[in-house]
Amino acid sequence: MKKLVTYSVCALCCCVLFLYSPAAVSQASAGFLIWRDSLLPALLPFFVCAGVMQNTGVSGRLERASLIFLSLISGAPAGARLLSGYGKPDARSAAILNNVSPIFIYASFCSGMTGCPRLALYILPAQFLAAAIMLILFPIRINPRPQASLSSPLRLLSNALQSSVSAMLNICAALVFFSALMGGFGAMLGSGKSSCLPGAVLYGMLEMAGGSAALSSLGIGMRPLGTAAAFVFSFGGLCVYAQSLSFAPLPFLRYFSAKMMQGMLSAAIAYVLLTLFPLPQPVYRSVTADTLLHNTLSIAAALGAMLIALSAVMMLGAAGRYKRAKRKSAPDGAQ
Repeated sequence: MKKLVTYSVCALCCCVLFLYSPAAVSQASAGFLIWRDSLLPALLPFFVCAGVMQNTGVSGRLERASLIFLSLISGAPAGARLLSGYGKPDARSAAILNNVSPIFIYASFCSGMTGCPRLALYILPAQFLAAAIMLILFPIRINPRPQASLSSPLRLLSNALQSSVSAMLNICAALVFFSALMGGFGAMLGSGKSSCLPGAVLYGMLEMAGGSAALSSLGIGMRPLGTAAAFVFSFGGLCVYAQSLSFAPLPFLRYFSAKMMQGMLSAAIAYVLLTLFPLPQPVYRSVTADTLLHNTLSIAAALGAMLIALSAVMMLGAAGRYKRAKRKSAPDGAQ
């Protein structure tokens, strides 16, 4: 029965993609552009640095703190990807650590889509506070892993680049696939874009990047927009879940029960912040596009420099351990 249902759903998707191919191709192209212009430059450097830092052999509290920090700033599905290095990850821990990249929220959504960079000052604290509350309620569970074998710094960098590119290609495939499905089914239902708040939120629960674009096009006030966006970003969506499955098998109900709780917490925090410190109703465009780009690149450069510095320190430590290990393993005559 399960195989029949799966086959039937796939057959339906193929029919929809064929019958409404213009809308599906258009939406898939838009999804690919989002990956190329927003996700790839925002996630790839963090994935590389995270890969180097994770494989340098750091253990103990520093390893756990580094895992949480990298997951919060790298962008989904970094949580599932990093946890997969410790064996089969706990689905709830992977859900809590799967968070949208702050660079995407600030640069792509708040500055680019809505034209209101200050909205990030409400969405980002809501996302981080919701994740912190969830981590307090459900402490992260990681399986102890064997001590990593010593490798040269260049080998660490090469492995991190290879695994990061593979991860980004998986993300691209999932984003294009779900974007095409949303375009096809949207055309079948007679609505290429979600024109109401519940529809845009539902879109975001299925595919986060397209849903955030639909939210920004509604023209609603800052409070409902920020609240809905905070929920969508913390929930992540079915597309992020599919991306996470490429790194580890995660039970559906356990994962999404945690994401639903996290999304509701984030929405509540954003609503309170926007009520206490309201933003003006008009769209915020008092700065030029060049200024927005400069500020965005400055933040990205600062975060990237910090991660590169941490990675460099760990690579230097790994190089020292690698040389000492070679010296100890060398025959006495070679000393």
